Amino acid sequence: MDGDEQAAQEDSAATTQQSGNPGFTRAEALRTGAFWLVTSGIGIQAMVGTGITFHIVDLGSEMGLNAAQSVAIFLPIALVATPVGFFAGMAADRFPIRHLIMTMMVGQVLMFAGIANMGDPWLRFVAIAGWGLASGFYGPLTVAALPSFFGRTHLGSIQGAMMSCLVISSALGPSALALLHGSFGSYVPGLYLMIALPIGVLLVAPFTRDPVHPTEAR
Repeated sequence: MDGDEQAAQEDSAATTQQSGNPGFTRAEALRTGAFWLVTSGIGIQAMVGTGITFHIVDLGSEMGLNAAQSVAIFLPIALVATPVGFFAGMAADRFPIRHLIMTMMVGQVLMFAGIANMGDPWLRFVAIAGWGLASGFYGPLTVAALPSFFGRTHLGSIQGAMMSCLVISSALGPSALALLHGSFGSYVPGLYLMIALPIGVLLVAPFTRDPVHPTEAR
């Protein structure tokens, strides 16, 4: 039994050494700005992606597009997101995570502005580029950000906390956009208001530093 405990401790120590930090607990991670920066950036993408997708036909109709034209936007978005995701994965190993979050937020701003003017062919292209850029960063950040910041010792519980936030964000997206549409009688004002979300994260990100474990801060 002692041998099993010693082996477990050695495995934990090896994991800590590989991750580059002593491993945050979930409670410690939740008290850092870095956790909420990553969760907010990814959560906005989950919320808005779900919300716009849910209302895309009605939104396109408001812009003078038929249903086929409205849903046709998704294929080119996927074509943009796929190579972006490949390069974003490599960038996650080479650049600070907050820089990747900031790039994702720029994509979201372009997405909001383009979708709000989807009836214009050129701005529809902007929406495709922005949405594809943001979606491409979504996967790599979901996988790479938390272990980079908090180590792997308690990664499951930390990842679970973030995923709970993403599920809530995804559920709120369609309702939030519908509520804004009901309030203004149009999707456009609501989409412009939602631009404040990625802009807020974009402004906070440069001032959010990588977390330091409490035992290292002493």
